[in-house]
Amino acid sequence: MRLPIFSVASRRTILVSLSAACFLSLAFPELTAYASESEGWGIWGTVGKVFNLSLVVGILVYALRKPLCDYFESRRQSIRQEIDDARRAREEAERKLAEMEKRMASLDAELQELESRAAAEASEERSRIVAQADKDAAQLLENARKEADSLLRAGQMELRAYAAQLAVELAAEKIRAGLDGPGQQRLVENFTTQLTKLS
Repeated sequence: MRLPIFSVASRRTILVSLSAACFLSLAFPELTAYASESEGWGIWGTVGKVFNLSLVVGILVYALRKPLCDYFESRRQSIRQEIDDARRAREEAERKLAEMEKRMASLDAELQELESRAAAEASEERSRIVAQADKDAAQLLENARKEADSLLRAGQMELRAYAAQLAVELAAEKIRAGLDGPGQQRLVENFTTQLTKLS
């Protein structure tokens, strides 16, 4: 059986109101009971009770319909808003989780890349240091050769000078020993004649 020309919200309100009235009449029978004299009325007493109860329920429905509808509508909208907020928060959390998982997955690759780059840089640095050490060693060796050559030349020159000095001293001694009085005289005469020829 369909209710005539009532909207869905009105039907819900009426059903809720009737359910509440039935619950109240069953839970609190003293609200709807008449005095002991109404027991003699038979079925009409029960019909009267139902009519009174329906009248009270109808008045309650009429009086509370708008506030209850507004309350339930605002409650429905707030629940829908909370569900939408929760859905957006869940989507945001899922997005962040996916981003973090992606970063965690790429973190291993980044660490391996950093390790390989560090190993390559260490190898390059080692090669550079070895090359620099070889260059420095070659330079030191060359400097040592030059210094040794220089010291050798200086020693040779000193040795020659010493040998020349000894030769001069030996020659002077031989000349002194070989020159006697007439030899000295001859030497002075030769020297004088050569001077006169030159002048």
